[in-house]
Amino acid sequence: MTADRARLLVVLGDLDVRGLASVDLADVPEVEVADPVYALALDAAVDTNMATLELGIEATTYQPDAFPGVVYQGDAATVLVFGTGRLAVTDADSRETAEAAVATVVARLIETDLVDPGAVPEAGAEAVPLPATEDLPESVHDAAEPSGTPSCPDCGTELQGTENFCPSCGADLS
Repeated sequence: MTADRARLLVVLGDLDVRGLASVDLADVPEVEVADPVYALALDAAVDTNMATLELGIEATTYQPDAFPGVVYQGDAATVLVFGTGRLAVTDADSRETAEAAVATVVARLIETDLVDPGAVPEAGAEAVPLPATEDLPESVHDAAEPSGTPSCPDCGTELQGTENFCPSCGADLS
């Protein structure tokens, strides 16, 4: 799945999603990506903190320090909602599924006054082809292949990779 995550990062970078430059590939949520990714650009920014609450905490993941988008897990597809107003559907098996997932998210954002109805383009979600794994930049290939078990640089304790501080010596790992 790390290759899928790498491919997704390249596409999101092409969509000018802000905040991706500081994202470590290991922090990107696990998603299964089906070709193609579908995207929609709203003509308004989205308050991602409020979107997390309004879309339902049980159906969303939002960790802005690790990944700049809200990950909304719908019934049939996963929708990534970014503060720029860009939405990406990562695992829809058809355009209809992607449109339904986007419609659900957009309807909720409009219903809760997070997005003005006029900010929604009439064209709907567009297919965005993912680059083939072999066409990814070498830096993405290197980042997609973990180099082993992470360890604390101060005391050498093995880590899970999600810690902000070493559980043994308290070193700041961020």
